[in-house]
This record gives sequence, C-alpha cells and structure tokens, in this order.
Amino acid sequence: MTAFSLSGLLILLTEFPVGLIVLFKQPSRPLNRSYAFFCSVAVSIWGACCVLIGLGISRELAVVVWRIALVGVTLIPTALYRFTYYFCGLRKPRVLRATTIFAVFFVLISGLDGLLIKDVRYVFDTFYYAVPGPLCVPF
Repeated sequence: MTAFSLSGLLILLTEFPVGLIVLFKQPSRPLNRSYAFFCSVAVSIWGACCVLIGLGISRELAVVVWRIALVGVTLIPTALYRFTYYFCGLRKPRVLRATTIFAVFFVLISGLDGLLIKDVRYVFDTFYYAVPGPLCVPF
C-alpha cells in the first residue's frame, strides 16, 4: 500500500462515517443533507478512488478510476458551497442553482473520453497517474 492509497483510505474511513452520522442526526434538515452529501459522496468518491489507484491497478482500470475520481473532485467545491449556503443562511437561490448546473456540466464532460483525463502514466514505480486532456488544467 502506497502513501497515496493510505491517504485515500484515511479520507474514506473518516469522511464517510462522519457524513452518515450527521445525516442520521436530523435527516430532514437541508444543512445536514448537504454536509452528508459533501462528506459521504463527493469526498468519499475521491478517497475510494485514491485507494484503488494507489494499490497499483492495471492501466485500463486506472483510466476508468481516474475518471470516476474526477467526478468526486468536481462535486467537492459545489457540495461545499451548498453546505456553506445553508450554514450561513444565504438567500441567493440563483447562485446555488448556477453552481449546481456548472457541476453537473463538468460531471457529464468528465465521462467523455479524453476531454479531461486523456491517459495515465506510470509514476514512482508504484501507480498510474492521470495525464490531463485538452479541457483540464494540468495538475
């Protein structure tokens, strides 16, 4: 297990249960639902994908997992904004709607072949790292 997969495992083991605890505390509150989505879905997708990638999966599977990870990464800022929106009691539903549409747009784009994740390359003699596509900012 690499440090990359260990960090993903720690993310997964902490964020997913915390999100579920918050959700089950008061599931009818939008604040709790938004925080649970942030932790239990968006951040946990990223953590789970880090675990898989760090375990040295095959090249073909690594491309698929990186694309799934990008979905989680795309959802993280939007989910955090949604939580902050409810936490601060903001009253600008147009901005909330616009950020949600923006996230959905990028989630759909991330599923298209090669636009955000073009390929993977083997790094540090341990795992495959994403090669950004033409619509992705190199990271």
